[in-house]
Amino acid sequence: MQNSAHMSEVVPKRRALLVGIKYEKDIIGDNAVNERYGPSPTLKGPHKDVDDMSKLLTDLYGYEEEQIVVMKDDGVSPNLQPTRTNMIRELSALVHDARPGDRFFFHYAGHTMQQLNESGSEEDGMDECLMPCDDSPTASKIITDNDLHRYLVSPLPVGSHLVAVFDSCHSATLLDLEHIRCNRVYVPWISKGRRKSDTIYDYIVRRNAMVVKRAIYQADRVSHHEVRSRKTSLERMYNTPRSTKHLSILEKSEITSDRADWIGSADTINIPRCDSPAPMFSCTGFCSRPTGSDPNVAEVISLSACEDGQFCWEDDDGSSMTKVLIEILNQDPHPKLNHLMTFISHRLHKAAVRMHFMAREHTRLVRKWEVKHNKSLYRRRTIETHMRNDFQDPQLGSRSPLDMNSLWKV
Repeated sequence: MQNSAHMSEVVPKRRALLVGIKYEKDIIGDNAVNERYGPSPTLKGPHKDVDDMSKLLTDLYGYEEEQIVVMKDDGVSPNLQPTRTNMIRELSALVHDARPGDRFFFHYAGHTMQQLNESGSEEDGMDECLMPCDDSPTASKIITDNDLHRYLVSPLPVGSHLVAVFDSCHSATLLDLEHIRCNRVYVPWISKGRRKSDTIYDYIVRRNAMVVKRAIYQADRVSHHEVRSRKTSLERMYNTPRSTKHLSILEKSEITSDRADWIGSADTINIPRCDSPAPMFSCTGFCSRPTGSDPNVAEVISLSACEDGQFCWEDDDGSSMTKVLIEILNQDPHPKLNHLMTFISHRLHKAAVRMHFMAREHTRLVRKWEVKHNKSLYRRRTIETHMRNDFQDPQLGSRSPLDMNSLWKV
């Protein structure tokens, strides 16, 4: 009885870890992250973002200062510089000894990159990675999405709660959470809704129950006497090497079978039979809505500034998604999730339209200067053209489908 009474008196923990990295050259050195991002990798807003987020947590959500750890590459506290070693230590400490009822908050403002995924665990074939301040091309110190899931998500017991905010590029699946499409909201400029819809950057990879051995060429008749082959992909193929790309028929002697589901007969060509390709990943955008929290997993939510294939931008004064989020939460600390995502999407879209307008005007002035001075600023024009063509769509990830009418809680 005494042990039970003692357990009932345990107060749930609340902890927050805020990381802001500007990648200033005098802190990280000329040969660090700036080599990955070109001559101007320095960001203006991350330090202010984490300071403002810390103030929001204390003023609005009742966090104590000792419950919040702030990491900035300002050179003030070596132990809290956002190097890879220090970040992993603090990530582990954030959820250390987590119990049901505990609440955790993680905020990251800085650079994010993508690298090729070789295990087949990513739908777009890429791993998303945080860029600590000591990362460099010659000595990679990145923290992958797999690392983040292992340090932040896996240790959480059922009944605990984690909210992660990523104000960075390529950030939608930084926690490798199972659901994202089904949490999308409708916005007027692109109807995302509850369906499987992604940007042109997102390569949708489907898998069935076979193993790719070789490409197959499928005949496509373009006239009575001519055929043109189209290269298709199957997950199990015949083993015979093929020397030509133009085929009018597949000889049955060239196809071998070692599975019962390869159906053929004496008068027909052996044809591989399988079900229609099914998504390798569970969230198709039509996941059933929950009636409450999933009793089998901890409640984890990630709010990201953009999709995996997109970039995010900051204004001339360093303002980005973090500023928008803080302004919205100051007006309503506990908005419905669908309202929160709608407000953020509209504000970021409005900012992007303004940025694109300014980029077009800048390009017009650059071209006028080029004509006058008979010189070409090709690189600057390329950057501005890229900025004009890119928008960012904030994403909400979770371990189980979210009730979008539920309230935002930190």
